[in-house]
Amino acid sequence: MMKTLTVLGLIACATTQAMGQTTLATTTFDASADGWDSVTADTLLPFAIVGTFAPTWVATGGNGGGFIRRLDPDAVATYWRAPAAYMGDKSAAYGGTLSWDMIQSTRSGQVGAVTDVVLQGAGLTLVFEHSYTPETRWTRYHAPLMVGVGWRVGTLAGALATEQQLRDVLGAVTGLFLRCEYSTANETNSLDNVVLKTASPIETATSGFDVDLNRWWVTNDANAPTWIATGGNPGGYAQATDRGDGRYWQFLAPEAFLGNRSFMIDLTLRMDLKASAGGSGGNTGLCTLSTAGYSLEYFTTTAPSTTWTSYAIPLREGAGWVRQPGATPATRADFQTLLAGITEFRILGEWSASVDVGGIDNVRLDCVPVISGEPAAATVCPSLGATLTTLAFGPAPLAYEWRWTSTNAQTITLTDGVNTDPATGATFVVSGATTHECTISPDGPQHPSVLNGLSMAVTCVVSNACGSDEATTEFRVCPADFDCSGGVDGDDVIAFFGMWDAGEIGADFTGDGGVDGDDVIGFFGAWDTGC
Repeated sequence: MMKTLTVLGLIACATTQAMGQTTLATTTFDASADGWDSVTADTLLPFAIVGTFAPTWVATGGNGGGFIRRLDPDAVATYWRAPAAYMGDKSAAYGGTLSWDMIQSTRSGQVGAVTDVVLQGAGLTLVFEHSYTPETRWTRYHAPLMVGVGWRVGTLAGALATEQQLRDVLGAVTGLFLRCEYSTANETNSLDNVVLKTASPIETATSGFDVDLNRWWVTNDANAPTWIATGGNPGGYAQATDRGDGRYWQFLAPEAFLGNRSFMIDLTLRMDLKASAGGSGGNTGLCTLSTAGYSLEYFTTTAPSTTWTSYAIPLREGAGWVRQPGATPATRADFQTLLAGITEFRILGEWSASVDVGGIDNVRLDCVPVISGEPAAATVCPSLGATLTTLAFGPAPLAYEWRWTSTNAQTITLTDGVNTDPATGATFVVSGATTHECTISPDGPQHPSVLNGLSMAVTCVVSNACGSDEATTEFRVCPADFDCSGGVDGDDVIAFFGMWDAGEIGADFTGDGGVDGDDVIGFFGAWDTGC
């Protein structure tokens, strides 16, 4: 197979991604608190506000520009409350993502199993929990707004929300709350860059880092990532430095890689990595994909070097992925469920126990079609054809094109109907030239001299907006197989002489317009060669 990621395909995919995902509401806090405040709430019962407090707006020091912060006022859980811009009909956000940046002044006394996001509307309260707490540097969070990623009704012990319930709430939002407090200490908590977006286009997710960080971030003990304009593979790239507190850190993917990526099963995840120090990465996999209740982790023995190392990881069972917790081999059902609702996607950035620097470039959930079943070679008799079949996976629509290359190296694109071989003049009837199954048959009786030894390379090209994959096989004619049994034997001799006695064109092996002894010699030459 030969895979092509066309420049046009990349442009088309990148443009679709940029234009197709709409920001419904955003707050950067660069000028004010922009209507946000904070509340204390009881999360052990259905969510209930017990106090309201105004945050402090700070003009600089945010994750770009200003931010808001507040000192923990009491022993009750504290939440940020969203303003009117996030209320009302936000039905377009279904399948999209809510993201924000958080920072806390200390990580002592961290408290888990607490509601991280509260979404209210249509008489319902839906809640969502994350798997990690903020660092003492800015930490990125995402909450996919779709069914199957862990939204529950009322409390974290409530029933899983249905798609209709989530759509109902988003259609009439009356409250949006983000967890503010994570520690039992009297800590200071801060918020920045709250973004509510529609669904990311399913055609592709690609990060080339040629302009900026593309909203990638880091987890655990790395400093905030930086964008480097040159030195990537090629162009720009993202880089982060270990802070040395003993935890292995990862790059955290942005919204474009989250949500429903069901079509990616059997396709390929690609990336380029480099690290200033080698190692095994500890017990952390190269890649971690998460959904509600479990993660799939991919391990490799190939650590990146100080120069760019490329990885291509199949998203399918049997490729080295394990399900966590449990460390059991990932099944196809695991992939189907997870890819329908990705909540987190992480790539290992630290590979050494020492303080190191990691870089990342060219990450993509590859939407280029992949041919998983190549067409088998076919040998046909002079009067029957063969059907060539290609199996491929990839985002629809998939376009199929069949070509043949003759013995004189000329290539033609097959069309339904009669096609002529440019080298020999032999004609064939083709059907299914734009489908995954293409049938090629000799076009009625023809001089065996035209068909004798005819062999063509037949190529199927499968393409979509992102690129193409292709597979080539051989199609040849066995002119001595007169009874179309798939081989040559005495029955073919009998069939030939029956046609020769009748003076039919199929017995004219020399192509001189008649049948005579020379044709008998020609037939037995082909018969001795076999199929």
